[in-house]
Amino acid sequence: MTLKLKGYFFKNREQIYILLITILLTAYVFSYALLSIFTFLVFAFFFFDKKEHLLNKWQIIKSNKIISLYVLCFIFQCVGLIYSTNLGYGLRRINTSLPILFLPAIVCSEKLNKDLFYKAIGFLRLFIVLIFSVFLFVHLILDGRTIDVFSLYVLTVKLGISQFYVVFILIIPLLFTLNELLSKKRLLLNVFFLVFLLFFIFLLTNKTAIIMLFLIFMISLMVYFKDKKLTFKLSVLFLTPLLIIFLIFNVPGGVKQKFKILINSTDFNIETIITKNSVTLTKNTLEHRLLINYITVNEIIDNFPFGVGTGDYQDVLNSNYEALNFKQGMRQRLNNHNQYLSEFLKTGILSGTIFLFIMFYLLRCSSFKNQYYIYIVLSFAIACLFESYLDRQHGVIIFAFIIPLFLQYEIENKSI
Repeated sequence: MTLKLKGYFFKNREQIYILLITILLTAYVFSYALLSIFTFLVFAFFFFDKKEHLLNKWQIIKSNKIISLYVLCFIFQCVGLIYSTNLGYGLRRINTSLPILFLPAIVCSEKLNKDLFYKAIGFLRLFIVLIFSVFLFVHLILDGRTIDVFSLYVLTVKLGISQFYVVFILIIPLLFTLNELLSKKRLLLNVFFLVFLLFFIFLLTNKTAIIMLFLIFMISLMVYFKDKKLTFKLSVLFLTPLLIIFLIFNVPGGVKQKFKILINSTDFNIETIITKNSVTLTKNTLEHRLLINYITVNEIIDNFPFGVGTGDYQDVLNSNYEALNFKQGMRQRLNNHNQYLSEFLKTGILSGTIFLFIMFYLLRCSSFKNQYYIYIVLSFAIACLFESYLDRQHGVIIFAFIIPLFLQYEIENKSI
């Protein structure tokens, strides 16, 4: 019986791998626990293979530059623990970062069946639309709340996931839908999915998500119309942002209010920002980020070249919040909200430099021929200016699993 089961497993290994990918991507929406379980199931799956295949995978791992960079990124997090005072917090950061050590190696060395993967993304799209429709129904009808607080109550309170992370699981089916539309497949069905996915992205009330949408539509349309005349391309370039702005101010939800706060209350003088945020709990998240960046840059300079340590960087930020009486910072114990600066604050030139190298290499691998990868990696590179993604497990999954996965898909699809 065991031999038959083993034979069945090896015969259907590609299908099982796609199933694990699908479950992991769907688990992304629900909980940290499910995400952790299926992350380590993927780890176990990697080793359950024939000896010759394991040797082949090891050869791929040894010769793959991007895998080496990811491994170095994890090692430097561990190095930063050596000179940290707060070892408990540092160990939690290492635990969160652990998938960086093995997921890229698994994804880049496992064979990906592109036809099965296509079906998996199609299923993910259906799942996302259905589950978000259920979330919305419960929020509006059963809980009796208004649509403008959907993101706050459903994602943040109930699911415990920031909209910064959720947007990436919505972008994947959105890109699938755009590819289908540009290929003129099942137009009516795909227009239906496009409307729903755009609606849910706007419900996130996330300004960075709007920037991502703008990039996705601009690049997609310019690539699709690459053979058109310059005047036509300029028209597309002009009309696309106008359409996005129209949607911002007309789609239900809180995104319009967030942009109004941004436009009406933003100062760029750091002394003014410090004063405003020391006397009241402000809502301007751009000003919060400018103030945190100001604090972080000063700490990076003061602790050059090796940073404050993997375990101490949040404590350093909290101390600065208290020194400046930054009320919102003290209340929420805000992290860096900038992954690039966060790495330099933690271990200085070690993880700061290696993270920049990784992002540069990942961007360099992209191509305008990509169906998914260029949009995902470019969105992540920009979003890292506004959020510290590697502080959360969902962000680590984006960085160490989703990005390498779609890079591998483009390689299999010969669009790299």
